[in-house]
Amino acid sequence: MSTAAARVRLSGSIIRANTDKTMKNYIVNFFLKLLGIKIKVIEGRVRTILEDVNTGEKEISEWKENLIVTTGKVAILRRLANIATISNAGIITYGAVGTGTATPVVGDTKLGTELDRVPVSIKSIVGSIITLQAYFTTAEGNGDLTEFGWFGEDATNSADSGTMFNRILISKTKTAAKTLTIEQTFEYA
Repeated sequence: MSTAAARVRLSGSIIRANTDKTMKNYIVNFFLKLLGIKIKVIEGRVRTILEDVNTGEKEISEWKENLIVTTGKVAILRRLANIATISNAGIITYGAVGTGTATPVVGDTKLGTELDRVPVSIKSIVGSIITLQAYFTTAEGNGDLTEFGWFGEDATNSADSGTMFNRILISKTKTAAKTLTIEQTFEYA
């Protein structure tokens, strides 16, 4: 049986995992919960909304878990400790799209091939969930997009600047007839 379709029977429940990491996380969390141990973490999910400006038709992706990279975790800790060694310490200010295809890893500090970036367009918080949006107009981020990441702290509108908070692979073809909204939630769970 492939790991992509792995099934494990725990307490009469069948768990399906899309990746080895998901399976490991599930098993670890299952046993921690069984032992009554709670570990709080920050989790992130992303979805994309591609809208045709001529027809109004929207293509909305499913929510996907993304990888919060080490530099993003350290930035969050700097903010919590009020250690402002970098301007805008711990603050996400830009969303960027690119064409890199390498699998995201915790050590990533930039996108594989950054194509364009825009300032965060919407920020909100409800309870323990933060929502961010990056909006790419018809003139921004056009191409075959394969990756997305949030940047902040000393980030500017220049490619590869600032601290990377997260990275995720996407698959969107954006043209001058479409806008793209990347929506991100961060949850303290």
